[in-house]
Amino acid sequence: MPGAAGQSSLLGWDKLEHIAAFAALTLLIRGGWPNTHRGWVIGVLVLYGALIELVQSTDLVGRTPSILDLIANGIGMALGLALAWLLGRTARAIFGR
Repeated sequence: MPGAAGQSSLLGWDKLEHIAAFAALTLLIRGGWPNTHRGWVIGVLVLYGALIELVQSTDLVGRTPSILDLIANGIGMALGLALAWLLGRTARAIFGR
């Protein structure tokens, strides 16, 4: 459900915010627990995103769930994994391992 008239989102587009948020979450999880299997990271974040949409489908928050939000979350997770891989590879090249 769109926000009030004149209300703008932080990045200007709701889906871009989903992508950025889930990329950041994925990157932080991979950085904090680097030995955790990527499948677990994605699984937890998919469940988290689905829970957000489920809560939005209730009358508690007055919002509307969207499958497009889940897709944007997935794009963000893929981006986060790619950034984590790139940062890890760069760190190994610089510091050796």
